[in-house]
Amino acid sequence: MENYQEAKQRYLVRLENIKHLLERLTQASFENFGVAPEKVTRRDMVFVHEVEEKLTEISNRIHIKKNKLI
Repeated sequence: MENYQEAKQRYLVRLENIKHLLERLTQASFENFGVAPEKVTRRDMVFVHEVEEKLTEISNRIHIKKNKLI
């Protein structure tokens, strides 16, 4: 039982960390990821594309898991 409680505590810590990461991501998004739209470089375009792909993958995984629980 102790292992379950420890795992549950780590789970709750991870949930809080995810919330913190989402807040940071939201703030970065409001700031256009640190790039003024009129000064976008190809590197910036690639970076944003990669971020979008990874976030889409994560979002899709969450959506699938959520739908399995319904």
